[in-house]
Amino acid sequence: MAQLPAERVQRAPAFKYTGLDYMGPLFIREKKDTEHQKRWIAIFTCFTTRAVHLELIGDCSAESAVQAVERFIGRRGTPHTILTDNALQFKKGASILQAIWGQKPSEEIRECLTAFYSEKGINWRYIPERSPWVGGFYERLVDLVKRAIKKTLWKMTIKDEGLRTLIAQIEGTLNTRPLLPLSADINDQSILTPASLMAPMCQLGMPPSNEDPTDPDYDPNPRGKATLLRQWKLREKSLIISGRSGKHNTYRNSEKPTKLTSG
Repeated sequence: MAQLPAERVQRAPAFKYTGLDYMGPLFIREKKDTEHQKRWIAIFTCFTTRAVHLELIGDCSAESAVQAVERFIGRRGTPHTILTDNALQFKKGASILQAIWGQKPSEEIRECLTAFYSEKGINWRYIPERSPWVGGFYERLVDLVKRAIKKTLWKMTIKDEGLRTLIAQIEGTLNTRPLLPLSADINDQSILTPASLMAPMCQLGMPPSNEDPTDPDYDPNPRGKATLLRQWKLREKSLIISGRSGKHNTYRNSEKPTKLTSG
């Protein structure tokens, strides 16, 4: 295997080097008789800690992309580098500057955009065209987010507020996924996670319920304590199953293969 980029192996604060990609659309419905609305998720991935940050957005416009980055910076800090693909919403920053500064030649717009990111200290890079493997480190996290949403929602349609809660829970689950064991002792279950690298003393997620939840009939308009509790347990069960699956695969892959001998 070729050498990894320096950003992947050098010690750095979380999200100093960040990858950005989109997934979606997801469908929500605020009321029973209203039309479905589309939502997308902006997925920020840390090069070094493998942590994720999820932002729910309403469309794939350049304006939404910029606002998602602003929210990310407000909570995670200003990154040194952001790596994205060549999607149109990421390359339309020049059109936003046109609306702000007036019509200018494209070259001047490009220079202004570069100066803007330089002032912020952000190095915005694009992967080469037709080379999706360059962004493989964040594409893997996109796949994990998709699987978690599919296992949790299946064919259900929820409200915008419920979707925001769900992606926050998925973010917490992925940031507590095991990266590698901290000991070679098979009886030592301590593991390294992205969350332990970002905030070692922080416990992500709510305490698990004491009851074993059963699959309830979906109610698009939850009413009362019992219904809300059932839906919370359903989301919890799906997220726990997803998390346990990840831990099982990590431990299974960490085991040394048995050496086969002839005779």
